[in-house]
Amino acid sequence: MNKRDYLVKTFSRTKRKDYENYILTAIWHKLDNMNLKPVSQQYVKRPNGKHALMDLYFPQLHIGIEVDEAYHQDNQKADELRMDDIISAVNEESIKDFQCFRIDATKSLDEINDRIKEILAAINDGIKHYIEVADI
Repeated sequence: MNKRDYLVKTFSRTKRKDYENYILTAIWHKLDNMNLKPVSQQYVKRPNGKHALMDLYFPQLHIGIEVDEAYHQDNQKADELRMDDIISAVNEESIKDFQCFRIDATKSLDEINDRIKEILAAINDGIKHYIEVADI
């Protein structure tokens, strides 16, 4: 599968999730780095035997992104437990430097864009670290 087809397929998994799709594709387009491999709806096995889907994951950088859409507001406690499970599951796989960023899709467009900028800065820092470690 070529890169274009891969990207179209991975971001199509967010269809019917309008805010998530907007935020994740905005992050991807603003990164403008074809060396990264984004994975949307990354399957994560939870300690209780169930699974969760991480909205966006950059495996090279060990960075995950979760978009909290409006329905998350009503399920904050369950969502916190789910996030704890995701972090625990990822850490159990020996990824000690895993970072997960959350972005609240119910905020104003300015607040969303400010959070996207913060996440982009963290991802770009992760890229610099990855390049140093990989000695590329």
